[in-house]
Amino acid sequence: FRLTLDGYEPIDLVRSFLSLTQQTELAHAGFDYQNDASYAIDVRLTPAGALPEGMVRVAGGLYATVPLLGFAQLDPRMIPEFYIDRTEVTNAAFAEFVQAGGYTDERWWRDAVADGDPEVGVTEALGRFVDATGRPGPAGWTLGAPPEDLADHPVTGVSWFEATAYCQWRGAALPTLYHWARAALPSAGAWVPFSPTLAARSNLDGTGTVPVGSLDAISIAGAQDMLGNAREWTSTASIDGRYLLGASWADPEYFVSDSNAPSPWHRTDGDGFRCAQFGDDPVPPALLEPLTFPTQVFSARPTLSDEVFEATAQFYAYDPAQPLGARVDSTATHPDGWSVEWVS
Repeated sequence: FRLTLDGYEPIDLVRSFLSLTQQTELAHAGFDYQNDASYAIDVRLTPAGALPEGMVRVAGGLYATVPLLGFAQLDPRMIPEFYIDRTEVTNAAFAEFVQAGGYTDERWWRDAVADGDPEVGVTEALGRFVDATGRPGPAGWTLGAPPEDLADHPVTGVSWFEATAYCQWRGAALPTLYHWARAALPSAGAWVPFSPTLAARSNLDGTGTVPVGSLDAISIAGAQDMLGNAREWTSTASIDGRYLLGASWADPEYFVSDSNAPSPWHRTDGDGFRCAQFGDDPVPPALLEPLTFPTQVFSARPTLSDEVFEATAQFYAYDPAQPLGARVDSTATHPDGWSVEWVS
């Protein structure tokens, strides 16, 4: 949808329609999709020029489920209204930060370094963030500048620290995992996937980045390229990393629902970001918490005796010399092109 009115900022939104059967199934599952902020259309027009520059408004409300692999068990979250960049931060925009002395002003780095690795000082950290010629800047730049023909492409090769510093310099912040997901995908996507629809328009499994917004790959909130082009840093911490979401230009399409939480020092040619603003009210603490999941420490479990182990192993014994005798019982091909086989 595009909603326009003279004197006001235009609004772009995307929604996936649910069949009556799907609506009934979701209702039986306890999902009130009509009152979910990522499905219902909540529009408040903003006077022209009143939006934060380059950002879109994301309506506040309940976000029932994060539709990314591994996060379905998270409790629903109330996410107040916020703003997020319409596009990924470009090389040209990041160059302004570099030229303004962003890599030499410790104000933008002190909190991030203390939060990300308290054992490393700001001076040491800044010494690691250099380009291919040893100048301050993203890993893929040379002589402190991006390639001229990539000015309107997303900046990549930046660590979580560099992304955080840039957003602070701009008076913004990295979105949390919840804010990023809320701006990109509908909560109903956990049951009725929307990501394949958006991925089909996005820069995935390609040969390099493309100019931001050039594919018109619009998220539910009207932001561009939230899947593909560049993976995007979030502020949300894992046990030992920070979450990168959305897949990059080099990733296959099925990566779009995946999550990755590498070290915040990670700097590859697929890593970019966008900024968010949260208004005057503080972000609810539940949205800022690190995400930790239960783990099993098998080394702490008592071991079996040799006799018990050998007896247990007999249940899994087979003769590898015998043919498997595999049989394809039936095959179905989906209109989208993928196939499924039932094998005995």
